[in-house]
Amino acid sequence: MPTVINTNLASLFAQNSLSNAQNSLATSVQRLSSGLRINSAKDDAAGLSISQNMQSQINGTNQSIRNLSDATNLLQTADSSLSTVQDMMLRLKQLATQGYDGSLSTSQKLNIVQEMKDLNAEINATAARTAFNGINLLSSGSSVDLNNSDIKTGTRIQNTAVTVLGTDNTKGLGYYSRTGTGTSTGLNDLSLGALGGIGSAAAGTVATTYDVELSSEMLKQIPGSYVLTSNGANLTLTGTFNGLAQSQTVAVKDAIASNVSGQATTTDQILDFSNFGISINMRSVRGTGDKVTGEALASQLASSTYKNLQVNGTGGEITGMNLSGVAPGTYTMTYNRTGGVGSLVAGLGQSINASGSALTGQAITLSGGSGSGATATVDFDVSGNITGLTVTAAGSGYKAGDLLTGTATTSITATVDGASTVSSIKASVGVQTNVLKDVKAGDSVYVGGKTFVASQAITAAQLATAMAGANGDVSISNRGVVGTLSGSFTTGLTATASSSSLLLSNATGADIAVAVADRTAVITKVATNIMVGQNLTSITGSSSTLTMSGTVNGIATTQSLAVSDNAALATQKFNFDSFGIAFDAKSYQAQTADQIGTSLATLNAGVGQSVSGGPGQVVVASGNNSALKFQSGPNSDAYIQIDTLNIQTASTGQFAGDQLEMVTLGSVISESGAGKLGTLGLTDTIDTWQTAFKNAAAAVDNALEFISTKRATYGSQMNRLSFVSTNLQAQSTNLQNSRSAIIDTDFAAETAKLTKGQIMQQAATAMLAQANQMPNVILSLLK
Repeated sequence: MPTVINTNLASLFAQNSLSNAQNSLATSVQRLSSGLRINSAKDDAAGLSISQNMQSQINGTNQSIRNLSDATNLLQTADSSLSTVQDMMLRLKQLATQGYDGSLSTSQKLNIVQEMKDLNAEINATAARTAFNGINLLSSGSSVDLNNSDIKTGTRIQNTAVTVLGTDNTKGLGYYSRTGTGTSTGLNDLSLGALGGIGSAAAGTVATTYDVELSSEMLKQIPGSYVLTSNGANLTLTGTFNGLAQSQTVAVKDAIASNVSGQATTTDQILDFSNFGISINMRSVRGTGDKVTGEALASQLASSTYKNLQVNGTGGEITGMNLSGVAPGTYTMTYNRTGGVGSLVAGLGQSINASGSALTGQAITLSGGSGSGATATVDFDVSGNITGLTVTAAGSGYKAGDLLTGTATTSITATVDGASTVSSIKASVGVQTNVLKDVKAGDSVYVGGKTFVASQAITAAQLATAMAGANGDVSISNRGVVGTLSGSFTTGLTATASSSSLLLSNATGADIAVAVADRTAVITKVATNIMVGQNLTSITGSSSTLTMSGTVNGIATTQSLAVSDNAALATQKFNFDSFGIAFDAKSYQAQTADQIGTSLATLNAGVGQSVSGGPGQVVVASGNNSALKFQSGPNSDAYIQIDTLNIQTASTGQFAGDQLEMVTLGSVISESGAGKLGTLGLTDTIDTWQTAFKNAAAAVDNALEFISTKRATYGSQMNRLSFVSTNLQAQSTNLQNSRSAIIDTDFAAETAKLTKGQIMQQAATAMLAQANQMPNVILSLLK
C-alpha cells in the first residue's frame, strides 16, 4: 500500500464507522426515549402497517366496550322502572282481589277503585319519565315516516318565494341583473376605455354582464338587504345573516383580450359569497387589445348604481320533532283564524216581509258559519229590501267567508185608541194585499192567522198558492210537497193567490175585532228568515289556531293550539300532547301567525317543501324509533339491537299505549262500560261490581305476564351484553399484546444496543483520531 497524503483511507474508514455508530446510537436513544421500536415507516414499514390495523381494531373494540356499557346502563334503567311498575301491578292484583270481597260496602269499593286509578296513573307517569339520554324507554315505539310525512325536521315553511328584487331601481344589483327588469344588464364599463385606460374601448368590446344566483341549500336564510363595497380589486358583501352582521370579501380578476386582430376574448368569473349563499356570475367580452381591470369592475359593482342587493322572501323551517307515546297513523292539520262578526258583504239582499211597510231596527240573531253569539239589527224598505245592518253583538268563533243567516220574528201592530172604530183599523193598517217574497227551505211565513213552513225553496208566486190552500202538506205541480200549512185565517177572511201576492178579502171590522180584544190588532208577522246567505268579510278580536285531527286507538281526536307571530329567528313550539306529537317552527324572517299556520296546514310532501295545497300531515310509522343498535365489535356490521317499549295504559291522548295487555288494563280500571270499574257508583249491583273486579284481576294478570316477559328479555340481554363485553375486553388485551410485540421497544435488548453503540462511538472516535495522525509519518521522510 503506497504512502500518500491526499487520501487517508484509514481516516475515511474511521469516519464511516463513527457515522454508523452514531446512527445506531441515535436509533437506540429514540427507541428508549419513546418506548417504541417503530417510530417511523423506515424503522419497519410492514410492521407499521400491521400495527396501525391492529390499533384500529383496538380503538373500535374499546369503544364498543363503552357502547355496551351504555347499553347495559340503559337496560338497567328500563328494568328498574319495569320493576317499579311490576310492584304496582302486584298491588293492583291485591286490590282487585280485595274488591271481590262481598262484605265490603260500596264506599269501601270506591276507595279501592280510587287507589287502582292512582296506581294506573302512576304507571303511565313512570313510563313517561323513564328515559336515558333523552330516549324514552317505556313510552316509545313510533317515529316520523320521513318519506310520507309533510311535517318533519328540516321541512321548509315558505310563505313568499325567495327572489332577488328586480323591480325597484333603488336596489341596483338586482335591478340590473339579467334576471331583473333593468333597461341595461351591463356594468357600463365601456366608458372605462381601452388597454391601460387610454382611449376608447376596442371594437368588439361588450359591457360586462352579470347575474345574481342564490344557493338552494341556504335559500330560506338568504332574504335580507346587502351592500357591496370595494377596495382595489377586492369586493366585499355586507349584511345580516342568521341574526348576525357579517361580511365576506372576494377578489375580482381582470378581463383581458388577446392582441390578435379581430378576436374578442370572453372572461367568465364567479364571485362566490358562500357565507351568504349569494354569487355573482360575471361575463366580460373584450375586443382586441382591450381590457378592464378587476379593480375597475369591483369599483363599478360597488358604485351607487349597483351596490344594493335586496332579496325578498319570508319563511322558516321545522327545527325539531318529538314523539311521546304517539300511535302510528296519519294526523292532519288545519289552520283557522276566528273572531267576532265584523262586517258582512255589501248588497244585503231581501227579507220575506208581508207587511208592505218599511221597518227599522229589527233585532235578528245571526246563525250559520262556524261561530255563535252574534246579533244585529236590520232595516228594510216597503218592498222588503234590507237597507241597513248593524252588528249589536260580535259573538266568537266566526271565520272570514262564513255564510250567515239572520232570523227573527217581528210583528206589525196597530193600536186602537178610544176614538177609533174597529173598521178604521183595517183601513189604517192597509194589509188587504200582502206582497210576498221567495223563500227557502226552513223559512216560516205567517199571514192573518195561517203559518206556512217551507221544506224546499219556492218562488213568491208558489208561496201565495200555498198560503191559499188547505192545511197540511202542500204540494205544487212538478215540485211535490213544498211545505206544511197550519192555522186558519181570521173569521170571514179569505185568501186568493194572485201572481206573487196574496189577496185578503171580506175582512170585516167585526171579524177583526174578535182578534183584538186587547185593543191591539196584530195584522201580520214578518217571516222568521229575514236575511239570506251573507258572506262574512271581516272578523274582530281574532285568534289563530292550528288544529290537529286524527284517530288515536280507534277514537277520533282533535286538539287546537294557539298560533302567534314570530320575530326573525324566533322559534314557536307546538305541543299536541293529546297525540304525543310536538315540533318547533323557526322563522328566519318575521312571520305572522297567518303565515305560519297557513304554511303548516298546507304543506304537501309531493311538491318538495313549499306551500301547495295540503293538508299538512304528520305520518307516524311503528317500530323505527324503538330499535336501538349498539356496536359490539371493531367492525360496523357487528351490533346488538335493543327494542324500547310502550307500556302506557291509556287508549288515547298523551299516555296512549300500543300494547294490548297494558291498554286493556287501563281501560278496565279507568273507563266506563260493561265490566269496567271506571264509572261504577252507589247504584250499581253487587254482581256488576264483582264482574268488574274479576275483569280487573284478569287484566292485571295479563299485564303482569307481559311486564315479566319484557323484564326477562331485558335481563337476558344484560347477560348477553356482559359476555360480549368480557369477550371484547379479552380481544382488546390480546390485540394490544400483539401490537406491543410489533411496535414497542424491548428495553433489555435496546439498552444492550445502546451500550454497544456508546462503546463503538468512543472506539470509532479514538480510531479516527489515530487515523488523522497517520500522515504525519511522511514528515520524517522529508527531513
